[in-house]
Formats: sequence, C-alpha cells, structure tokens
Amino acid sequence: MTIKFPYIISLKVKDIKTWKKYYSGKNFQWDRSVDEGIWRRTQEKENAFFSGYHEKNDRRRRMIHFRHTYGLVKDKHNIKALALQRSTIWLNYCFPNQEINQYLKDLNTLFIKNNWTRNKHFQTLDKKIQSFSKSDLNIELNIFKNHPADLHVKRIFPKNYSNLEISIFSHKRPHPFFINRAFTILNSGMRKKDKRGNPKIINNVSELIKFFPAQVELGCGPAIEAKIPPLHYLHSVYSVGDPISGKFTLSLSEDRFVRNIIIDQKESFHQMTYMYITCLTAKPSQFYKHLTNLHKKGYIVGSIITNNFDGLATKSGLKELMVRRFDEQHLIPNIQFHPKAKSLIVIGSHADRRKIQHAARRKKLKVLYIDPEGYLINGKFISYPLESVQNDDALVKKCAGDVFLALMRNLKEIK
Repeated sequence: MTIKFPYIISLKVKDIKTWKKYYSGKNFQWDRSVDEGIWRRTQEKENAFFSGYHEKNDRRRRMIHFRHTYGLVKDKHNIKALALQRSTIWLNYCFPNQEINQYLKDLNTLFIKNNWTRNKHFQTLDKKIQSFSKSDLNIELNIFKNHPADLHVKRIFPKNYSNLEISIFSHKRPHPFFINRAFTILNSGMRKKDKRGNPKIINNVSELIKFFPAQVELGCGPAIEAKIPPLHYLHSVYSVGDPISGKFTLSLSEDRFVRNIIIDQKESFHQMTYMYITCLTAKPSQFYKHLTNLHKKGYIVGSIITNNFDGLATKSGLKELMVRRFDEQHLIPNIQFHPKAKSLIVIGSHADRRKIQHAARRKKLKVLYIDPEGYLINGKFISYPLESVQNDDALVKKCAGDVFLALMRNLKEIK
C-alpha cells in the first residue's frame, strides 16, 4: 500500500498538545521534531563473530542514515493532525559485484511486480542512476566502483567489490552533507570495546546513600520500563542486525528494509514512525517520579545526561543534557559535571556512551551502575553485560524502578 506526504500518524488532541509542549523544537537543547539515526556495519577481523568475517577479502559494508521530520498539518477534513512531513533515507552497500548484481535484479523484479513507475535513467560523471517512484515516494539506485568518500581517505576495497547507493525520499534527494555525516562516523574508526573490570556488587540499597549527591546518566533502561520499545526494535525495522544474537545484517538476501518499502510503503512507514509516536505518548513511570523527587531534595544534582530521544525526563520537569551526536568525534560532547556531584549514577546505559563514565572518573567521581545486564524478548531474558564497568565502580544488578522505589523508602526511614 502507498502513502501520501504529509503522512498522518495521529489525530488525537492530547498527542498534538504533547507534541506542541515537548517536541516542537522550541526552548529545547535540540529539535525533537526531527528523528535521525545512523548505523554503520563493517566486516573486520575484530568483529568476526558479529560480521561473519573469515578472510581478508571479507570487506562488506552497510550504512544507513535516515532523517524523518514531523510537524502539525491539517488533514483533508481541515482537522489538525500530527504527521511525518518528509523523509530522507540513504543507504550504502559495499559488497562483492555478484551479490550487488543479484540484489539489483531482485529489486527490479519487485518494482515491476508492485507497479512502481520507472523514471528516465540519467547519467552523472561517475555513475548511472536508476529512478523509480510510486505515489509521493522516490527510490534511486546508484551503482559505481568506488565511493568518493572512500577515495578521499584512501580506503581501498577488493577489486571485485562495488558500491550500491540507495536514496529513498519524499521530497529532495539526500544532500552531500547528509551523506557525509555517515562517512564522518565511519571515519572515526571501529568502536573499541572496554575491558570489563570487577565492580563491587551492591545488594543493600541503604549502601547507595553514600553516593549522593549524584549526577545521573540515563540510558534506555527506564524508557523500556515506561513501555517504549528497546533500541533493538529499530535494528529490526532498519535491518541493522539480529536483536538476539547481535549479528550484523551483512547479507543482501536477508536485508529486508528496501524490499519491504517497495512491497508496502504504509506498513514500512508505520514501523518507522512507531518508535516516535510511542515516545510521544509514553508517560513517565514511577521511576521518573522518584528521580524528580530526589532531584528536588538535592540528592540528584545537575542536568540528566541522556542519549534518549523519548523526552521522559523533560516531561518530568527535569533538565536534560543530550549527548546524542552525529558530527563530533566519538559522538560524545564535553561534559561539565555538577560541582556538587560526588558520583555519576549510570542507569541502563551501555557501550556507546561509556566515554561519559571515563570523563567522570577523570573528575574523581565514583561511578555507580544500576542495570540488570539484560532484557526480555518474548519472555526470554537476553544477557547484555556492561562492558565499561571497572574495578573501582559499583553495580546494582536490578531494574532502576525497583532500586529507586526501595531507595525512596530507605530515605524516609532515615528521616
């Protein structure tokens, strides 16, 4: 099924009011009306288990950069609605020629079968572009030997490899700056894992009192408790990897993302917008109420450091320091911790933001993790160990909601 842009995702008055108050981009550190994400997956010897690397000619690469912009519109009945106004998605596949050619044949068959319009192909200096459209959506397929961004940094691939660049857009094709953002992250190098230490395991919540006043780094753990899908939901939607094994999707026969859009635009964009609308409609859980109370009482100080785009801390009346970046080296801005903080409490935050904990240790702050080190998928507990926890750190292996509830009760008993 096709869709028209703007693509309406909610007509509910309460959702529109929430969007105006918390998501319109006004008076916030960043514009929440934009939903943006970048993933890069490469085959390296160092990530062989996840990427399927076996020998030196295994150099497959998949990158995706999406940017969805939301806003208020009026529907056909002149009723105000929240809508996805425009969408831009860019993918780069660097694969062996044989696999690229077969994938192109498969996509062309799907375009024909699903009644897409084949537009006139056009030639640029270094590539031939195939163009297709259906309703308000456009898909362009560009195949060429070497990507200019790779040549710029002298990144060399085996001779039998080619690049397939796919642009999916509602209005304008991706600007070169948009494409370069993904390569900027790629050029920062593969993320090197930390070596896990042996933290002190804390079972008695009363022991946490000595960590206050503390600043908080908030990951997606509390968001999951508030019924927001975990990040691996997006990994499935965008064919980034398997949520259970963590293995990368570096097989074009298994990559369903573009195929799904060609077959059913409506279902694909429903899945892509589901996380955004769920974040918008989610209400702060009891954890956030306890967090707010602790902040008011001075036990928690400073801004809530977060990578989350759900806005739950803001909805709770707390100030957020957003560390979600796409342009800065290693994706982490300079952190100025609150001068009264004795510790950094890290809640449900894993590998990608571990440099914040590095910065806290350099400032001589104690680092405390609250994390069950795993999550549930269909009732099955999937282990997800913390990699950045160190010898001098402390760890409470429980969900944040349970810990903060017990902590609030404990503080009342002390008084």
